[in-house]
Amino acid sequence: MKQWHKIVLCICSFLYSSVPHAWNEATIFGAPSDNAKRPIGVLVRYDGVGTLPAISIPPDTWVTIDLSNGPQWYYNGDQTTFQPNLPEDTKAVFLSGLLIITHPGGVITCDLWANFRAPGSTLPYNSYQVQTLEAIAGSGVRSNAAVWVPVVNRQFQIYWHYTPGCPSMINLSLQAYVR
Repeated sequence: MKQWHKIVLCICSFLYSSVPHAWNEATIFGAPSDNAKRPIGVLVRYDGVGTLPAISIPPDTWVTIDLSNGPQWYYNGDQTTFQPNLPEDTKAVFLSGLLIITHPGGVITCDLWANFRAPGSTLPYNSYQVQTLEAIAGSGVRSNAAVWVPVVNRQFQIYWHYTPGCPSMINLSLQAYVR
């Protein structure tokens, strides 16, 4: 059995990457001091309404998310609640939350996925780091999602895709950082 596991790991490594993995090492781990506060997060809707940060995050293109404090985190006039307050030397952030497809009873099967990378990375858009898919057309679905994202200058990039005609949302909260 152990030999079989080694073969599978070798095949998986070959399929996903032809270059060695590199890792950020960190000595400080930060987590929220009060979970009673509203979470800082990335909220992306298929129709572009009410997104956080307050920038355009269209599907099917890499978009840079700036985690520095600033007006991009103002929400409904609130200028303080959503500020990330991340240290300048943050190396990675942990995002978790939900991928949501609210299907109004159509005949197509809906798909929603996203990828995350550091600015300047060459990660292809179709690596599917988080994904949800309807099992039955028209049923809708909510799936948990969690991902560590490398950060450069408090920035990362997101690429997301959804099936046209399927109302979808990505709702991920900043849960931790390392530096």
